[in-house]
Amino acid sequence: MRRRKSGSNAGPKSSRKTSRQRILNDFPAKLRRLVLERSPMLFRPSRIQLFLGATTATLLMVASNAAQAQTFGVGVNSDPNLGVVASASSGDTTFTINAGTDQVSKSGNGARISSGSARGKVTVSCASGACTGKKVQVRVGVSGSPTGRARALTGFNVASGTLAVSSVSGTNPLTFVINSFPAGGGYFWLGATYPIAGDDSGKATGAAGSGFAISAVLSGKSFGAGTGSTADATVYRKLSIVNDTPLSFGRIVRPTSGSSTATFSATNPQRVITGSGVWLNTPSPTRAKYTITGEGGAAVSLSIPPSFTMTGPSTLTVTTDTTAQGAPVLSSITGNAGTYSFYVGGAMTLTSSTPSGAYSGSYVVTVSYN
Repeated sequence: MRRRKSGSNAGPKSSRKTSRQRILNDFPAKLRRLVLERSPMLFRPSRIQLFLGATTATLLMVASNAAQAQTFGVGVNSDPNLGVVASASSGDTTFTINAGTDQVSKSGNGARISSGSARGKVTVSCASGACTGKKVQVRVGVSGSPTGRARALTGFNVASGTLAVSSVSGTNPLTFVINSFPAGGGYFWLGATYPIAGDDSGKATGAAGSGFAISAVLSGKSFGAGTGSTADATVYRKLSIVNDTPLSFGRIVRPTSGSSTATFSATNPQRVITGSGVWLNTPSPTRAKYTITGEGGAAVSLSIPPSFTMTGPSTLTVTTDTTAQGAPVLSSITGNAGTYSFYVGGAMTLTSSTPSGAYSGSYVVTVSYN
C-alpha cells in the first residue's frame, strides 16, 4: 500500500519540475539567471512582467527626449503684406515683394496704394539648443486655398536677417541652408510673388490672403508639414472717374467799355456777370459734373487745377471752383462698389478789346485712393 502511494505521487512532482524548467528555458539567459537568483524554488511571472514594463517605459522616455532635441520652432512674426492694393479692371496684377530691399514691384494694370513695409519676418528656434552649430535646411512653399481676390503665391524669395541664408534653391517651393545654426535661433526675411485678380474675375474685394508653410529640419532629414501662415492684402476695385457734363459758358457779349467778369460757380450755378457785358440765354451754361467709381467706403484724393486757359482768337484765363470736399469718401462699404460725384465751375474776365470768336480749353482732374 505504501509503495503504491509513494509511486502515485512521484509522477506529478516530476511533471511540475519539468514544466517549470521548460518555462524558464523559454526566457533569455540574463532574465533566466535573474529569476533563478531571486526565486530559485518558485517561478513568479508577475515580477518578470513588472521588470519588463519598467524597462519599456524607460526606453520610450529616452526616445521622446531625443526627438524633442531636434524639434524646431518656426514663428512668423509678420506676414508678407501688400497692404491696400487696387485691382486692374481686367486681368491679374502680380506684385513681387523683395525680401532684401522691402520694395514692391508689379506687372499688370493694378496699383499698390500702401507704402509701408511688405516683407515678412520669420523666426526659427531649436528646442534645448541641441541644434547649435549644426547645418539646418528650411523649406517655404504654398499651402491652402487663397481667399478674396488673392491668387496662389507663385514664388518666394528670402534674405538674411540674424540667420545667414545660403544655398537658395528654387522659388516654389524654395529651400535654403543655415550652415551653422546659432544658439538661441534667429530670423530671416521672406518675400513673395503675389498675383491679385482683376475686376473681371468676379471675386470679392476686401480682405485677401494666400497661404504658405515653412518647415525647418536638420540637414539630411525629411521636411514635415511645417508652420502655416498667410500673405495678406486688402484689395480695392479699380478707381475710375467720368466727366458726365462738360464745363460750358454759353455765349457772352463783351462789355462796351472796361471789363466784365462772368461767373458760373460750381456751388451756385447761376449766371452772374459784372460790368456792361451781357450773358445770353442760349445756349445755357453748364457746370462740369464728375462721377468717381471705386471701392465702397474708400477715401480718395482729388486734384483739380485752380485755373486753366482757353484759346481762340486770343486767350482767356478761367479760375475754377468745385463742390468736392477736401477728403472725399465713396459711398457704401468695403466689399461693394461706391461712388462720389462733384461739380466744377469757373469764372473769367472779358474786356472791351477781347476778340470775338469761339474759345475752348481743357484741364485735367485726377483721382487716387488715399
